[in-house]
Amino acid sequence: MKLVHVVLTGALMLPVSSGGEAAETKPFQLDEASISGVQAAYRSGATTAARVVQSYLARIRAYDQAGPKLNVVIFLNPRALDEAVALDEHLRETGKFVGPLHGIPVLLKDNINTKDMPTTGDSLSLAGYTPATDAAITRKLRSAGAIILAKVNLHEFAIWGETVSSVRGQTLNPYDLTRTPDGSSGGTGAGVAANFAVAGIGTDTVNSIRSPASANSIVGIRPTLGLVSRAGVIPYSFTQDAAGSGRFHPNIEENIKKSQSLEMDDGYRMRLQKRSELQQRVMQIMADDRLDAIVFPHQKRLVVPVGETQVERNGALGSVTGFPSIVVPGGFSSSTATAALGVPVGIEFLGRPWTESVLIEIGYGYEQATKHRRPPPTTPPL
Repeated sequence: MKLVHVVLTGALMLPVSSGGEAAETKPFQLDEASISGVQAAYRSGATTAARVVQSYLARIRAYDQAGPKLNVVIFLNPRALDEAVALDEHLRETGKFVGPLHGIPVLLKDNINTKDMPTTGDSLSLAGYTPATDAAITRKLRSAGAIILAKVNLHEFAIWGETVSSVRGQTLNPYDLTRTPDGSSGGTGAGVAANFAVAGIGTDTVNSIRSPASANSIVGIRPTLGLVSRAGVIPYSFTQDAAGSGRFHPNIEENIKKSQSLEMDDGYRMRLQKRSELQQRVMQIMADDRLDAIVFPHQKRLVVPVGETQVERNGALGSVTGFPSIVVPGGFSSSTATAALGVPVGIEFLGRPWTESVLIEIGYGYEQATKHRRPPPTTPPL
């Protein structure tokens, strides 16, 4: 599958899979490439990690601040090509991959710490700040052989859903340049959809991995709360986050002031009690009806135009319960003057805690049966 984000909750985002073995015997094609397809090309000698990195960098140059000007990338990893060359040398010398993500370029949401690149939460209040250590999920990606290609835009401090910030400004939806890519992980969603990398990592407090997946025709997974470490991730809500004092964008000011006024009072404890009751209710429904998953459209309406506030999303059930869910492409709206293919919409599957493998199987089956994924027309092959 071509994934898109992992939330920290950590969530992984990917483009969707091209399917069976036959597709991987063809000459290597960068656009819409899957993890397995890229690694098969490495083994066969059809391409190298260095060439793949160079090709993705070329696409970023062509479409991020030029062409449609998607405005996804905050910071390019200046060592990405060197890392790719080292991985190529390792494969030539040993005949083995260093790990399951060997040579896979990944986009990383800029609220996830990187010790060798700035991590700003997309806020001018943290401009230029480089953490002393990697986030736990960053370390795991690197130890698995992934290449962090770029840090990408998010809604400032991951507070809302339009992916606009004081550092990078507004990211655009590659399917309709008049609309947002949703958020808060919209930079990851738009970047993966536009084939700026093979996969990407986002975070999800309420909708923030799954909504960009839905709005950008990609796959997004929010894991069970606690499955993926949140260490080294700039938090928004300690009770719901999943990684699946200064200058900031004015549209988050009200939210910041409200959060500063909240206390761990009886009202907070009551909300936690209601959360527990909801968890039990969902589990009971699934047990009574012998359900592996609950399915529903992620969005009640299309992703909003730039300048409007994101509304009418269905991701709260997964975020409040902390249960795992996966969004896969569900098709497109009717075409319009600004969206030649139409605007993407996604289907969400919600499961019991720790049933990620079941959800991936269900989501993959749906994706392979429907083949809804289409690359955005604003970022064609170079």
